[in-house]
Amino acid sequence: MSKKDLYSSERYLENIIVHLLKLTYSPARDPREGWKKSVRNARRKLDRHRSPVVEAKLAARLPDLFARARRQAERDLRKWHEHDAARELPDECPWTLQQLLDPNFRT
Repeated sequence: MSKKDLYSSERYLENIIVHLLKLTYSPARDPREGWKKSVRNARRKLDRHRSPVVEAKLAARLPDLFARARRQAERDLRKWHEHDAARELPDECPWTLQQLLDPNFRT
């Protein structure tokens, strides 16, 4: 596994987390389908790199990846004046790595 593959896998996982956070905490209705599509696409792309080694590395990095994704979701929510939703975001990842990677998992 190359560093590039790991970096790509981390970015896909962050994208999944950002959009699941928005789907879970944002009251907005319009962009939801776009967020769902983004999660599906990132899971599909991440699946190409999946292996026990990749999963182990992602699991080890999950707290840091979640923190970055949370900051992004918070910025996005505040940008659209969803301050209550931004304040409700959890400090720790509410999902397991398996849930995040599972194409059938929905919030």
